[in-house]
Amino acid sequence: MAESVSISKSVARAFQVLELFRAHRQPLTAAAIGRQLALPQPSTRALLKTLVRLGYLVLTDADRTYWPTGQVTALGRWLAAEQRIPVRLTLILNRIAGLAGETTSLCGLRDGNVEILQVCKAQHPVALQLEAGVGVAAWRTAVGRALLARLPDAESTGLLGAWLGQERTPAGRRVLQSLHRELKRARADGYLAGYNVFLKGVGTLCVPVPEGQLAGLNAPAVVAVAGLNDRIRARELPLLRMIRSELRRAL
Repeated sequence: MAESVSISKSVARAFQVLELFRAHRQPLTAAAIGRQLALPQPSTRALLKTLVRLGYLVLTDADRTYWPTGQVTALGRWLAAEQRIPVRLTLILNRIAGLAGETTSLCGLRDGNVEILQVCKAQHPVALQLEAGVGVAAWRTAVGRALLARLPDAESTGLLGAWLGQERTPAGRRVLQSLHRELKRARADGYLAGYNVFLKGVGTLCVPVPEGQLAGLNAPAVVAVAGLNDRIRARELPLLRMIRSELRRAL
């Protein structure tokens, strides 16, 4: 009987952790989670470690914060009608993935977060593993920043200020200024390459999907090719030319 009660508490706490993210809609540290659930530090860390191992949370190296993975969203995706992705865009994504040999995804924005619409897994044994679903806040990732660059400047500025909530502090202003410069550069270049932005050691090349390919998506989208920094950086320009060529070819 005692074992049953213990298991029930563990299950309840796991759902409470996920509900915290729904309420706060931002990455949380172990300390913050423990405080809000009134759990001792060892219990909190053991619970979070289990959720990471199961694939429901990801721990970022940069600031030691946790965030739900696409696996959480995938649990209930079958309950709602999925967004229709044009068949020709799926074929393009498959071709790009085959030529790149890296994890290739089609991504959009949903409620300020990156939504991974479709994923083609890499051919390399050591590669970035992604699942379809809603991920981290857009400003924290290269893909999200590439998507923000597709929005009008006033809209992206408003979103960044709302998310960061630090625009009145010197540190907050520096972060915002840096992000604005990155978005401006992405708009001018027509693509964005990010290295070590969200995950250490991972590089991501993000190329906007032309408007002619967006039928059925009803929002800006990007194709992202991601893998180890060295592999992406060494092939950045050839990959960029290939992705653009494949996207144009089907128009």
